[in-house]
Amino acid sequence: MDEPVKVLILKDGTILLAKVKEVEGYEIGEPDCVMIDPVVYNPDAELEKCLTRFPGTRVTSDTQMAILSDNILTMVTPENTLHAEYLVIIGD
Repeated sequence: MDEPVKVLILKDGTILLAKVKEVEGYEIGEPDCVMIDPVVYNPDAELEKCLTRFPGTRVTSDTQMAILSDNILTMVTPENTLHAEYLVIIGD
């Protein structure tokens, strides 16, 4: 089953789009979520240029990253146009 695509607004103000999966059996203080194909959203850019891979292909080619849910301020479903652009960026 494919994971749902969500908009994650982090406590530091960063806005990400990613497929999110909960980690089962985690210990307190360990990452309890995995982001799959995360991208950064820049609300000031045009739609075709507002999404870039996170943390960037120059940093890593990994497409899955653990995160503590404590770092997430809120999580919502993306608007259809943004969701479609996300799928283009990740090649899905």
